[in-house]
Amino acid sequence: RMASLLLASVVAPDEISTGAAATLIAFDMAVMARRRQQDEIMELVHERLDAAEVTHTFLKGATSAIRWFEKPTHRPYSDIDVVVPPGEPLRVAVRSLDELHPALPVLESPTARLISSVDMTVGGVRIDVQADALRTGLAPKGGESWIIGTRELEFSSGKRFRVLDPEHDLVMFLLHQGRDRFRYLLGVAEAGRRLERPLDWKRVEAISRAEGIWDQVAVALEIMCNELRMEVPVKAPAGWRTALWRKLWRPEVRLLGELGRIRHIGRAKWIMPLTMRGRSIDTLTWFARSLFPPDPVLRHKYPQAKGPYLWRVVSGRVRVVGRRRVWVWKRSRQ
Repeated sequence: RMASLLLASVVAPDEISTGAAATLIAFDMAVMARRRQQDEIMELVHERLDAAEVTHTFLKGATSAIRWFEKPTHRPYSDIDVVVPPGEPLRVAVRSLDELHPALPVLESPTARLISSVDMTVGGVRIDVQADALRTGLAPKGGESWIIGTRELEFSSGKRFRVLDPEHDLVMFLLHQGRDRFRYLLGVAEAGRRLERPLDWKRVEAISRAEGIWDQVAVALEIMCNELRMEVPVKAPAGWRTALWRKLWRPEVRLLGELGRIRHIGRAKWIMPLTMRGRSIDTLTWFARSLFPPDPVLRHKYPQAKGPYLWRVVSGRVRVVGRRRVWVWKRSRQ
């Protein structure tokens, strides 16, 4: 993830061997080839969603690479994230992109409203079609402001795509750093570039407070500024939520890469909704639905689980946890 940035850094020629430089150049070339493929598929996704009359906005890596970095290859990304309105538009979007996708039966069932994202592959590139840009488990209160981008960004192909405004985009980025367990150095590099640009911090706070996530966003910003040795531009709110979030993401659990993703996966999924302000009823509903998902969702999530409903709930989750523990055990022996 950091190969292209390291190769472009001023100190690199004096700090690395010829063999290491050759390896970084190979990585950089691979990223460039992958980017060309991703740009083509991104245009295809845009054309298909436009033809289906589905409002959409591109998010995260694909836009950050253009928006915040000197060269697009300095910000590699693995998938293309695009947000669409929930419900029927999500179903239409999935059908327009991949008619054979196995999620379609779930999206066409009465439980479709419970689905907030669908992963698929188009032309060898993974596409994450989302109806919830914040990915907290609870629907954003901001409505269209999280779906209809108010800015346009020009990509290398010359095409212009809609993106979120800088303040909404920053709130999403910081919240996702917590969701991603602050595991990648590339996230810190991106934070540094974002914080160099002028931002309306009062608006950032207002957006976060409206969604009930100001504690999480403020602590994420504080963590990034501490990693970058920068002054924190806002004051985090007092209270148990802020204290808990600081405790969860103390320095020794950050920047662990894939190990952090596997080892601390539950922190983001379960604790994020439980610490949001003013969303108690929504959180209880989400919690019950997550523990006991509707049968069509369960079948899609754990397709290999067989037997009665409760057995499939338990066995599916045990299988997932087992795979994670095996992965961590193998990694610890390397």
